[in-house]
Amino acid sequence: MDSEIVKINSDGLELVAESFGSGPPLIAAHGLTGNRHITGRQLKQLANRYRIIVYDQRGHSDSTPVTNPSLYNPDRMAEDMRAVAWMHMASRKPSFKANRWVRRLPCSFTLIHTGSARCC
Repeated sequence: MDSEIVKINSDGLELVAESFGSGPPLIAAHGLTGNRHITGRQLKQLANRYRIIVYDQRGHSDSTPVTNPSLYNPDRMAEDMRAVAWMHMASRKPSFKANRWVRRLPCSFTLIHTGSARCC
């Protein structure tokens, strides 16, 4: 399966995102100590129905390391998700999936950017 890897600037940090599959965009955020590789493997079976977009959140895997705890603010992380979404979507509203510790991100994103997304 072909994938595309891009680097995205958000809040002065570089995030690494990967996309694969075809269909409406589905953006997934990994859990604590996770990374885009793990999340991508978990969602691989959906790639025939969705364009899966996974990314290394700030401070994880290939994204910029973070040593300042204040940078792990949920609103900033929701903005990271926005940056990833805007980089990958055309005219379709993306859907979001998040693991337990980041479940607030899709909801924060949806509240901040009303009408821009669906939460799953």
